[in-house]
Amino acid sequence: MSKFLDTQFSITGIKDFDIGSSYSKYDLVDFEYFTGNFKDPLNLSGLYAWYNLDDLNNLEFDSSGRVYTWYNSAVGHEIGQDLLNLNISPDTRPFYDKYKNCITFESSIDSLPYKVNFLSTTGDGFIGFLTGDRCWFIVYEFESLRQGNYGSTIKPNIATIIDTDLYSDTRYPTNCATSGYLSVSGNNEIYSWNNNVPSSSQQFIINPTGESENSPSTANSAFSAANVIKNKNIVSIIKNNDTNNLRLRNNGFELLSFTTEHFNSGCSGLRLGSSYNAHADSSLNAQYNYDASNISYYEVLGFAKVPSDNDILAIEKYLFEKHFTNDDGLYIAKSNFTASDYRYSPINISGSEYLTKNIDSVLNKTYGCSANFSTKAARMDYGDNYYTNVIPNINNLNSNFSLQYDGLTDAQAKCLIGFFQNSFEYTPKTIVDSYENVTIDLFFPYKNNSKIYFSDLQYNSIEANINNISIKCISAYDSTLDYRGYQVTGKDVTSFFDENKAYFKNDVVYNLSSVESDKGYYWYTGLDNTVPTHDQRPTGNNSLFTKSFYFQPDLDFEIPISPKLVKTEFESSAASFENYGINKTNLELNYNLSSRSDKEAQAILKFLDVNAGFKIFEMTLPSPYNKKINVYAPEWSHVYKFKNNHDISIKFLEFKGLTDSDIFFNTIIQL
Repeated sequence: MSKFLDTQFSITGIKDFDIGSSYSKYDLVDFEYFTGNFKDPLNLSGLYAWYNLDDLNNLEFDSSGRVYTWYNSAVGHEIGQDLLNLNISPDTRPFYDKYKNCITFESSIDSLPYKVNFLSTTGDGFIGFLTGDRCWFIVYEFESLRQGNYGSTIKPNIATIIDTDLYSDTRYPTNCATSGYLSVSGNNEIYSWNNNVPSSSQQFIINPTGESENSPSTANSAFSAANVIKNKNIVSIIKNNDTNNLRLRNNGFELLSFTTEHFNSGCSGLRLGSSYNAHADSSLNAQYNYDASNISYYEVLGFAKVPSDNDILAIEKYLFEKHFTNDDGLYIAKSNFTASDYRYSPINISGSEYLTKNIDSVLNKTYGCSANFSTKAARMDYGDNYYTNVIPNINNLNSNFSLQYDGLTDAQAKCLIGFFQNSFEYTPKTIVDSYENVTIDLFFPYKNNSKIYFSDLQYNSIEANINNISIKCISAYDSTLDYRGYQVTGKDVTSFFDENKAYFKNDVVYNLSSVESDKGYYWYTGLDNTVPTHDQRPTGNNSLFTKSFYFQPDLDFEIPISPKLVKTEFESSAASFENYGINKTNLELNYNLSSRSDKEAQAILKFLDVNAGFKIFEMTLPSPYNKKINVYAPEWSHVYKFKNNHDISIKFLEFKGLTDSDIFFNTIIQL
């Protein structure tokens, strides 16, 4: 097993991924990309094109930071074989994504004129490789392609991965239906011309024509590249010129091998990131990434020969280990299946339907999940009970979650324990960075796809084949600078105020305004199903919305008062008590809000989320106090008890300072 999982883990029975092996639901499967032995491309003959991002000196940037040159790193390549973007307008050029280390081409349907968003060679390009064998390896990534319902036609969208033909004009070519061409087409519910391909997936197209956009030939549409492993794919195109044999491989699985005229023109030029479709100017549409979503390139390799099968596997292994970090290792079987061939590896379309690293697709959390928040703000005291909160960084909230899984079978418990322990086996992001975090869905009303780190697992055996597991985790990298909030997200709490919409109590809206103080979140406190008048809008004179904490605590609340004073006591004498200052009775209180509905709990938690543990807001104390004071909430906790039933506990600290409500605030000493 890779990474010695059999000795590192506290469970046994982890299975290796092997062709011909059968697996049962909840099995833990150790996958290794075993298609060959790693080999650096420089150690192989025939390399004539190599576009990589190992060194940023391989790129040239314009003054706006866009890429206009991607240099060929192959040894001995000729001038004119670098990739260029010759368009004058910088915003049509691709950009370098430093977070993913790739070059991204943007789609351009929302802008006119259409973007000439491609890289192209100059002059005769790869003129020495017009004929002969050739082999291409491309590591690319598509976002889900847009639906093809534009204008009067409904067609699947097609976007280029690679195009290798020579054009009469390298800047404004007119020929777009080429033989050296591989693209991806989006298949969707509106227009589906291949029922064998899932509607959410992508599929390869070779040598498209105007007709093939509507009805591609059977050979061209019988296989698919699904949205798996963050949509990233390794595509290998192997063309033997002597036999006219074309092979197409995707993530180590051979999709196609047949005799064809496709790619028969060699490599006279190279084009990336453009698209072919009938939705733009027919004379220029080859230039545009018109209605495809963004496409990113990580690496492109070209060989002026057909490498041996072992060398092909070695290059694919090199690319996988370089670009698919943490995509090997432990997977969970989502259902029973037999891995009849390599298409069932988890990085391919068939395997992705059976093997996953997403625990949320296999096991459901149960009631009893909880969350605790506390601020990292440092309190700076000035005397007279005046103070301020100093925020050390943008991630000032400690966010701790407890995820509850009750009633698990032994197989499910083993699956969850293995998933938990495997998270500590992930490869570090960099030499100095921490190990990779885990992406997981939290519980209502917190965000999905949260990036968390596990900290503790508690296992309890209830009786035979019934188990409870509680997992504690930490969310470390979400920023409170995001206007949508920190952890409580979704359209119900991030919608803009709409003056034509009917609102219900505890609705949350974001108010846009040219006045800075009027911007921000507001909570609706009026009658249900009311369309606010102009005067009742968030900033109206009789507003039905508020920024104050208006939620009422449970009836059995406490508000302790502990005045601050100075006590001086000498030995064998009576104590002397002195006045501390003008703010002697700053309140510190806790609210319990029990058995609250989903709607109210979401509104409360969003309120606390927005104020981030240190921001000052107003609240009115309940009877018999009935006074409006300024407070902040440095700590709160939440328990999801049952369906539509939540407990929330909040700590408030009174703040005495210069805010809008402190009309009589005065620090001048009166003599």
